[in-house]
Amino acid sequence: MLLEFFSIFFISIWNLFYNIFQKIKDFFLFFPDFRFFFLDLILYFLYIRTSPFSLRYFEGKNLPVTYDELTYGEIYYFTARNILKNINFSSEDLLIDLGSGRGKMVFFASIYYGARAIGLDIMPTFVKKSSLVASKLKLKKVEFLEQDFRNYDFSKSTVIYLAGTCLSDESISLLLKSLKSAPVGAKIISLSYPLRSDFLNVISKNKMSFSWGSSMVYVHEKLSIEK
Repeated sequence: MLLEFFSIFFISIWNLFYNIFQKIKDFFLFFPDFRFFFLDLILYFLYIRTSPFSLRYFEGKNLPVTYDELTYGEIYYFTARNILKNINFSSEDLLIDLGSGRGKMVFFASIYYGARAIGLDIMPTFVKKSSLVASKLKLKKVEFLEQDFRNYDFSKSTVIYLAGTCLSDESISLLLKSLKSAPVGAKIISLSYPLRSDFLNVISKNKMSFSWGSSMVYVHEKLSIEK
């Protein structure tokens, strides 16, 4: 028990300093652009009473997914920029973030690229607070929906982002059925593992930094479906 305690304690301390370092890196990589620094401040104070990491304890009990699938993690802005730069993302694109959380990927796509972006999340608090931020910042191309992304019409999307590291096999199977509605040529980004399907082709993979550590980022291209 004592060994387990110190092991968890060490991991927590390491993760704390790792995230501080990455946030400092975020600040200097975008300096003197302070938009994302101020966005992080807004998000910090908005969640100062309820941590986004603990929301699943309060809102996850009656949701149609497993507890582990609600495990929370975040993207850094420099990682978001690297991912979107690699797929030649532009203001003409429509990004759909599956499990958008506090909305950082959605906000980044809209603020940095001027693109339309939609965040889908099954947790009411995330949707409510992200929508509030979008309204206060007057981000007219941003929308957040309380939605089970496993059952969604992707026909208008050009880029789909999935941080689905903890998704169950059942959820992935349901999502793949919905992804068939995405247009040919759409880019589908997944973390940790590629999505296995005959209508998705992996076109690139790179290791990048996230709040929990490094993960592989897989970019798929949607192929036509033979009838």
